[in-house]
Amino acid sequence: MKNFLLNLTFTTLLLSVAYSQCDESNWEEYYPYMQNCNLSGADLSGANFDNAILSGANLSDANLEGANFSPTILYQANLSGVNLSGANLSGSYLYGADLTGANLSDTNLWITNLNGANLYEVDFTGADLSGADLYEADLTGANLSDAILWITNLDGANLTNANLSGADLNGALLSEAILTNANLCNLTASPSGDFCEELSGISDDNGDGYDDVSFDVGYNAGATSGDFNFDGILNVVDVIELVDKILND
Repeated sequence: MKNFLLNLTFTTLLLSVAYSQCDESNWEEYYPYMQNCNLSGADLSGANFDNAILSGANLSDANLEGANFSPTILYQANLSGVNLSGANLSGSYLYGADLTGANLSDTNLWITNLNGANLYEVDFTGADLSGADLYEADLTGANLSDAILWITNLDGANLTNANLSGADLNGALLSEAILTNANLCNLTASPSGDFCEELSGISDDNGDGYDDVSFDVGYNAGATSGDFNFDGILNVVDVIELVDKILND
């Protein structure tokens, strides 16, 4: 038993060394077991990494435009500054990954796990994050304009200074999310209406999480149609909200 444990330990150490030597020139030899692989700055646009294990890997500043990572394990991987524009990461596991300043515009992130990930100033323009898990993720300064966030879990996420202009938040979870100075105008499934101020003009003096002017324009649009709560149905709830509006104005 003692010799077995010694051999097992030695084998584990050898494998660890081998994985640490994985890089741009030989990664295909290690695929799909690419733990700690160093692909920093590599140009691998359009490459196929489906079902790869890239836990702890370094992909910082790499060009992975249009690459396929569906699904891939990128647990605690370094993806800072990476270009993943138009890539497919649907169903991938990126728990605790660092994507600071990454380009994920038009990327498929459907049901991707980004729980606890560092998404500081990430460009998600037009990305599909439907069903994705971003629980307690740091999205400070992130650009989520025109992103699809259907049933996305943003509970506890930090969206300070984030741009969500035109994003689709149907069914999204935002419990305890931080929305300080976030741009929330022109949201789908929100009362912001069709009016959007310039970023420099956005204000949220009443602390309701919406741009004040956009909300007022959207509310007035609802008043014109009679659908005060924007649920697409004219019923007694709209009447109650109308009465409350009259009594409090």
